[in-house]
Amino acid sequence: MDLEVSVVIPTHGRAPFLRESLQSVAAQTRRPDEIIVVDDGSEPATRDRKAALAAEYGCQFIASPERRGAAYARNIGAAAAKGNFLCFLDHDDMLLPSSTEKKLARLRSAPDAALCYGGYVYVNERGEEVEKPVIPYKEGDAFCQALAHFEIFLSPSCVMVSRICFEEVGGFDSDRSLFHCEDYDLWLRLALGGWPVVAVPEVLSQWRRHADAWAHEFTAESIDLALVALLSRAENKFPRWSHDLRNQRAEVLYRLGRYAMIAGSWEKAKEALKQSIVADPFRWKPYPRYMQVSLASVMGTSPSDLAH
Repeated sequence: MDLEVSVVIPTHGRAPFLRESLQSVAAQTRRPDEIIVVDDGSEPATRDRKAALAAEYGCQFIASPERRGAAYARNIGAAAAKGNFLCFLDHDDMLLPSSTEKKLARLRSAPDAALCYGGYVYVNERGEEVEKPVIPYKEGDAFCQALAHFEIFLSPSCVMVSRICFEEVGGFDSDRSLFHCEDYDLWLRLALGGWPVVAVPEVLSQWRRHADAWAHEFTAESIDLALVALLSRAENKFPRWSHDLRNQRAEVLYRLGRYAMIAGSWEKAKEALKQSIVADPFRWKPYPRYMQVSLASVMGTSPSDLAH
């Protein structure tokens, strides 16, 4: 008989909260049919500790010989999974007890859906709630629009995905240039590709903020560079949503222009601001910045005088 739900837990480094993540899976009111822990190129001692912990909770353990990033680790786990639905729980996050049960029930009621998501809260290293973001629980075209406008942010830990749809779009893009945006890229490809998206409008997971998180490995500028690439790709692939995606790309390019201004990289700033104007000629913000940078590159004005 086919398995229904597989939980994939990618890990890197020390993964100090892995036990708490596994405990949250073990406490589910509807226990997953399998749990797969993937180690992303840790040192042997760290890898062995994770393997022992995975065995303690009855998990399959897969070790990647080299560090390749979260997307690659998730794809390895998904390839080994046998479930019809996949949950990607980051090793520092936690599921609330009814998370699997409620998302699975919602997907059963919408058999054509690519994914189901629930809400989340941010917690600190001690597991204490520090922020409850306002989430616009949208489905169908409304979800696509919210996603294209950056009005909704989902971590892999708050989503359950149809394995058929996941495989059809090729899973997470493991190109390191997309790191920390690879989940947004996947949601775009699934939602804008025409599959329904459904939601459970309540908090079902905890998203932990801490110093060892994957997100701390990259800067705001590198994340924006990744966004420009994936938004441009999505514009070409999904023409129905190209206007919305292009507007967001224009805003990201404007931010990149600001970063370059602060660094005093005039030509780099000019190019980013020019691309922002081309992407959305009706946005007023890039025009004065572009003129300032053009003058500064000739007159040698201090970048600090222009960036505020």
